[in-house]
Amino acid sequence: WESDTKTMLAQYERGFVRYRPDGTMQASFAQKYPFAISDNRQWILFAKDKDIWKADVDWKTLKLSNERKLTSIAQFHESSFAANIVAGTDRLIVVRNLNTLLRVNLESGDVHPTKMNLDGIRKRRSPDRRSVVGIQNGQFYCYDVETDDAKTISIGRGAINDWLWLGNDRCLAIAAMKTVILY
Repeated sequence: WESDTKTMLAQYERGFVRYRPDGTMQASFAQKYPFAISDNRQWILFAKDKDIWKADVDWKTLKLSNERKLTSIAQFHESSFAANIVAGTDRLIVVRNLNTLLRVNLESGDVHPTKMNLDGIRKRRSPDRRSVVGIQNGQFYCYDVETDDAKTISIGRGAINDWLWLGNDRCLAIAAMKTVILY
């Protein structure tokens, strides 16, 4: 509900629709394919002409403005781009593209390959999508997408059975069904 316009704003996979109280549509914005939207809802990311684009959203008119091309590698598929964003912040994303993970700087447009275990990524990714936790070679790690750095804690050999985020900065893990790890 938007109290200043006395309308309802609905978000769909490919856009937004503003409805009047009687249910009629007042305005709409739609993309051909799904897009990613920033946490503050000021801009969207989408793929067009096989590159990543960014545009600001004018919420009063439900129109895009300041549309700009971020990358120049012509490798991103428009239909699957948003669904393949694995993690990210307002300045950087990690996106799966053609069996490769790419780290994309949203300010400079730089694109670099990166490695990350994607098994169970939905549970291992922080709610804000900035951090990814995991275990590798007896080390519990927390990878920061923006800094491309990982903090590690030695926990010995063993499997992690489950993950639970307690916010964006704290994560619980159950190791070998007998130990609780708090990061």
